[in-house]
Amino acid sequence: MLKWIPLMLLSCAWPCAAAQSQLYTVNNAFTVTLPAGWAREAEPYGLSDREKRVYGADFLSPGGAEFPARISVDYYTPGNLESGTYEKYIRRHSKPPLGAALDGKVYGPVKSGRAGNYYAKVFDRKTFQFVPPRSLKAKKVFFYEKFYVVTVRQGFYVLRLTAPLTTAKAAVKMFDAVAASFIPLAR
Repeated sequence: MLKWIPLMLLSCAWPCAAAQSQLYTVNNAFTVTLPAGWAREAEPYGLSDREKRVYGADFLSPGGAEFPARISVDYYTPGNLESGTYEKYIRRHSKPPLGAALDGKVYGPVKSGRAGNYYAKVFDRKTFQFVPPRSLKAKKVFFYEKFYVVTVRQGFYVLRLTAPLTTAKAAVKMFDAVAASFIPLAR
């Protein structure tokens, strides 16, 4: 019986080590801790971060599902090409484009919250996309999105979760843990 105890401890140590979280520092802009198994997505084509003046990374959930959950963390410098100011970003993503949600999307209120030790504006929305786009046989997929917008003296940060509604509850718990680990490096 005593011979089995070291083997049991040895067999338990490997999965426990694999379940540890991962620390990411991206472009000297921020640091976050992600749950085990989440992988950084490859850089997209198009303008570089330096050209857009937006520095960030996207992380995908493990499991290889058809629609994995995605956590995006971005630092928007002053004069960025995408949103300009944090007020414009919040206005663009927290309300329907025409003032009324005629397409069935649901927008939550903007609230005060915290991302790590930093004050943030927090809001969520439920949206949908047709997959594949512009197809006669497209499937309507519903998504839940949650945002943390953190302002700093030189720009702002956005932490964003996009997850299918079917897996949103579990993804939100992980995302809130990522937001709690957030440390901005540009202040």
